[in-house]
Amino acid sequence: MPRSSLPDAFRIHYEIQYVGRTVKHAKRRVTFKFAFEGDSDEHSVVLLHTINSGKKVVFLNGNQIFEEENVRAGGGSRSCKGALPHRPAALAARRDARARATG
Repeated sequence: MPRSSLPDAFRIHYEIQYVGRTVKHAKRRVTFKFAFEGDSDEHSVVLLHTINSGKKVVFLNGNQIFEEENVRAGGGSRSCKGALPHRPAALAARRDARARATG
């Protein structure tokens, strides 16, 4: 279908909500609401994305149209190579910093 024959879409609303149960930023709900030119109906697309597992679910007008449960090795979609509090190197650095501060 040629592009010129497709109706234009107009964004009505866009929102990101952090909805994780224990860690709010661990799960995101992204909502897009839009309408087509010449049509009074409003449509919505909702994406749920869990950061730790990589799970993604997409809804179109309230109906689930896609789901991916691609659990990532290492437990997340982000790199965990930084100094995290539960890592031995981070604990040692924190202990050393406290020791220097107290004298």
